Amino acid sequence: MLGPFRIRDFIIESLKLSAIIVTGLFLFSMTHTILVRHNLTYQNKVRTAVFMARITEDIDDTSFDHDPSWKTVQYDPHLKMPEKNADDWSYPWYMIKHVDGHFENTMSDTIQAEDTLRLYHNAHCYTYDDQTATNAKNYRSRLPFAEAKRSEDTLKLKIHDFSASNYELLHLNIYGGKYKMTYRTSYVYLYQDIEFDYLNSALVLQKRPPYQPGDTLKGALTLELNETIIFEDGKSNPPSSRLIKGTFEVEVE
Repeated sequence: MLGPFRIRDFIIESLKLSAIIVTGLFLFSMTHTILVRHNLTYQNKVRTAVFMARITEDIDDTSFDHDPSWKTVQYDPHLKMPEKNADDWSYPWYMIKHVDGHFENTMSDTIQAEDTLRLYHNAHCYTYDDQTATNAKNYRSRLPFAEAKRSEDTLKLKIHDFSASNYELLHLNIYGGKYKMTYRTSYVYLYQDIEFDYLNSALVLQKRPPYQPGDTLKGALTLELNETIIFEDGKSNPPSSRLIKGTFEVEVE
């Protein structure tokens, strides 16, 4: 039998061993959490950098002679716009506001003032999975932001979203009473490329050119296309139907 001192020593050594195991598990859990958060932060930063490059990229294509992708702009001075809603805004996509009111920045351990700004939406453009969609509520995603910039005789309009899961961006070049739309999107899963087959489009503006910085540009658009995702092994999925439609009201820069 073990004497009382041997039993005490055994208990002390067991407690020491348990403490070492618990400490090791705690350190492993903390290290794993930090690595996962760092990886998510890195992925978010890369995703943001890629999308911001797409947003800031200009498509300087004004050679519409004999190019069927350039369409004629329609004008309607009585074009109706949705009523403005003071509650139609969102925080930056990488910010999370928890139920207790505190913010979490998924891209950084610090929070700056601009991270909690309210971003008011100036576009009501929606993407539908069906080109024949008639119910406005059954949309796939929303593109709530619009930017318009004049570059010499060309007006460059960009309508886009900010999302943690996927990005959508619609470029419009408006020149000489004609326009050209270019749609882009990206997803979080792995793929090699996305091909788009543009089927039909329309653009209606409330005001005719010229457009000066400070002018308010109001319009409505429709774009029908088929989207094909090509995966890394070279295989592709069947084409998916897409319909992008809606309105925008943006100040020209």
